[in-house]
This record gives sequence, structure tokens and C-alpha cells, in this order.
Amino acid sequence: MLLILQSKAFAQYNVGNGCGFAYSCAGELPLPIELLYFKAECMQSNVNFKWATASETNNNFFSLERSFDGVYFESFGVVAGAGNSSHTIHYSDTYKNAFNGISYYRLKQTDFDGTYEYSNIIAVNCNDKTNREIKIYPNPAQDMISVNVDCPLKNAEFFLISTTGVEFELKTNVNAHTQDAFTIDVSGFSPGIYLFVIINNNKEKVFTEKLIIK
Repeated sequence: MLLILQSKAFAQYNVGNGCGFAYSCAGELPLPIELLYFKAECMQSNVNFKWATASETNNNFFSLERSFDGVYFESFGVVAGAGNSSHTIHYSDTYKNAFNGISYYRLKQTDFDGTYEYSNIIAVNCNDKTNREIKIYPNPAQDMISVNVDCPLKNAEFFLISTTGVEFELKTNVNAHTQDAFTIDVSGFSPGIYLFVIINNNKEKVFTEKLIIK
């Protein structure tokens, strides 16, 4: 079950008698983890994760994975498992500077022997108020994108991140356009989905948005 509440950007997955951590799709065989729930809530630009297990067998660790297209995932956090347990255990973790808008997360559980299972994917909507001061267009783009800035961005750095996690730095002279519109050439990039990121001179992420290049 997936719940997305726009007001609190909350998502949750509850395991029932289907495929997932609690049961095997192949033959209803118990898996090492009986997951009670896996949920996430966006608070400003951070995503807070909570999950709980009813039992664990040979559970080495959990990995949290993220994606901005729901297809390609990368790991960003590891939480140690309990090994063996027959009582409820609660877990939590936080991901800072989350993607703006809707992003996707899943939980990976790995045994001591290296075998692993995934939870269902959950979607979380983070709307950073900072992004309302910056707009990029057109989106989808083909050759050039325009960036409309209504807040100071001195010595900012601009990046495109591919769905496979490859980071590309974009060149532009933003100092002359701290409160104006300027353009960035994206004609050299292959068609696909990217994450457009602006980082300020304190190395803080101030803007993220999905960008489609045709």
C-alpha cells in the first residue's frame, strides 16, 4: 500500500501476504526479514525514514536507495541489522538535501551470506521553498535552457546528474546575472532524464529539478 499525502509529503508501504520482505514470490517461503512498515516523510529538504521488523534471521544490514525517475537507484545510506531477532525492532535514518519534487526510495536488506531482497518503492514529494525563486525553461529542453534567478547566486556551481549517477559540471558566468535570466548550453548531452543542480559557494544545494533533454 502506498500513501502520498501532499500536505506532509508522506509515503508508506505496509507488507501483507504478497511479494516483499515477508514472503517469497516463488513459493510463499519466509524470508529473513518480516517488515512491518517502511515509510518516509519530507521535512523541509530532508527525508526522514522509519521502518520496523517483526522478526529477523541472519540479517546483516539495510541499504537505503534513491532515484529521481523510479528506474535507476543508488545507495546513500547503510544501517546495521540485528542479525537474529523474534521481537519488533524499529529503525530510522535521514537523507539530507533531497531532490526537489517527487523522488523514489526503496529499502534493500542483505543477509550475512550476501543474498538480498528489496521492499516496494515509495514516492516522496519534497517542495523546497527556495526553488520557487529559481525557474528553468524550457523543460523538456533541446539546445539551451534559461535560468531565471530572483535571489543572489554568487559563485554558484551548476551540474547535471544522469540517471546512472554521472555528474557533469555546467559552465556559465552567473556573477553577472545574480538577479536576472541567463542561458546554459545543453546541446552536447544525450537525450534522457537528468537532475539539474545548483550549489552555492558554501557547497550547499540550493536548487534541484528534473530536466528532460530531447
